[in-house]
Amino acid sequence: MEALQDAHRRLGAIRAGLEQSNPELYRHLALYLQVLRDALLNAIQQACFHLATQIEPERYANLSARQRRQWHLRMADLARRAKTLLTVEQVAAMAAQMARLRQRQAQEERARFQDSLAQEPGRTESGTPEGSSRSGRSIELGLEPPIDLQRLGSSGPDLTGLLQGLGPGSGAGFNPGFSPDVRPEPAHQNSIEPSPPEPAPSEPAPAEQPPADAGPAQSLQAMLQAFSEALETERPEGPAPTDADAGGSDGHGGAAGPPWQQADREQDARHPWSGSRLPTDPIDLLIWLEGYENALSRRLRNLSHALNVDGLRLGVTPGLLPVGLLDAALQGEVDVLPAPPNLLRLQVPAEENGSGPSIVLAAVLLRLADLELENPRLRTCRQRLQQHGLEVRRMAQRYRRVQRRVRILEAEQLWLEDNRESTGRPPPGNP
Repeated sequence: MEALQDAHRRLGAIRAGLEQSNPELYRHLALYLQVLRDALLNAIQQACFHLATQIEPERYANLSARQRRQWHLRMADLARRAKTLLTVEQVAAMAAQMARLRQRQAQEERARFQDSLAQEPGRTESGTPEGSSRSGRSIELGLEPPIDLQRLGSSGPDLTGLLQGLGPGSGAGFNPGFSPDVRPEPAHQNSIEPSPPEPAPSEPAPAEQPPADAGPAQSLQAMLQAFSEALETERPEGPAPTDADAGGSDGHGGAAGPPWQQADREQDARHPWSGSRLPTDPIDLLIWLEGYENALSRRLRNLSHALNVDGLRLGVTPGLLPVGLLDAALQGEVDVLPAPPNLLRLQVPAEENGSGPSIVLAAVLLRLADLELENPRLRTCRQRLQQHGLEVRRMAQRYRRVQRRVRILEAEQLWLEDNRESTGRPPPGNP
């Protein structure tokens, strides 16, 4: 009993020490974002300068004076709007939103997978194949796959295309117009979005196909232009669902909507971003810091995509790289070419099947590593955050060891109580 109480006191001491150091961590985070806001416009202008003068000088020279001025005004406007979102509270809210979105997608995937299993032909509601005998214990082997790939549809990865790609003679080239299943983020009041497209008719017109004799560059340009138009068309128009919407009723006092709306409220009470203060649990604080960094990178990625959309509309760049490629580049999942800071250069095949000459595409991609490399003050703030993060990690390791000790002692105590109640006498070996 004394050992258990001592372990609980050690846990409380670790939480109390973390609570005392949290104000300093908050100051480090706020100072980092302040320096980032001050350096943001200059970093955007430098990246666009290299893009317009070193990578696409002919296109920028062909722009009119009005288009060039419009591009510079648009850069300043996007930087101003981004600064309003680069606060500790806004970034933490973005991290919570991303966590809810990931959980919602996982629940929807599980629900679609279960529906596909339930609707699989040749099976009864109990999961037994039709015509099989329930009395015997024999096992019936069939040649049909356990899961109908055609019924999975969009609920899972494109296994059919993957199997076809592994066949003989399949092209292993990269399709520049392909974008992974990246769901658009819910709209935000101050979110950075590209300029609204021109009013379109009620039914969008099909994308123009390149002529048969078009070169690889023209074919790629048409493909990327069609992707960018599809991306703008699929962008959500309504406001983001709020917690009040998630807790809405059907008019009779009961919960309504898909199951993920009710799960959002339960998840909000568990994730580390639910409170208005930094977590006092070191394990939760590590999760909070990781999600915070991911949300900050997502903010900069959204800003980069808005800049790329404006460059495409004004004719500075020949095409638009999908946001999936930007995310892959941030995660180091694609091979990139050397480029100036906050720029992304990719070498991709001109044709969908991977044949033909390769084409180099460039886009703006604001990265924290590049921003810190170009700004000594920001690099100093990052070093302070890393030092504080190492201390939090050491506290989390101690916290896990003490937690495990507490679980062991509680399990031993319960075992002794259960054994005493069942036998009426103490166990022979009292640990």
